[in-house]
Amino acid sequence: LSTKYYYLAIQKSVVSGIFNEGTYTGNSSSGRDITGVGFNPSVIIVKSNSSAVSRIKSLEITDSSSSLGNGNESPNTIQQLIADGFRVSSSSTVNGNGPQYYWLAFRENEPINNHVNTRSKLIRM
Repeated sequence: LSTKYYYLAIQKSVVSGIFNEGTYTGNSSSGRDITGVGFNPSVIIVKSNSSAVSRIKSLEITDSSSSLGNGNESPNTIQQLIADGFRVSSSSTVNGNGPQYYWLAFRENEPINNHVNTRSKLIRM
């Protein structure tokens, strides 16, 4: 069987104000706030440059962070969505010491929220 890969391309200028992206370097510090998103996020996706597993957290997920990929749901990875950002734990999937982490943030917006299904680990736009 062949492996299928799916990609999502977003033109940032078209979705200005409802989508943003950025990076940070992990430091293994639990309770670390990542800020500078530019709005209060309703969905955050975090992926390191050294792991196949991505983590997703939304306003609807209050007890854990779901996995995008081959990981399991994991409590206390993306700990909380906060004003202008999000809070991460010291987990290697979101804030291990040294790796570069990439994040995507989506602002609460009716057209996007209608197409975000975090429990089935699918994002469609």
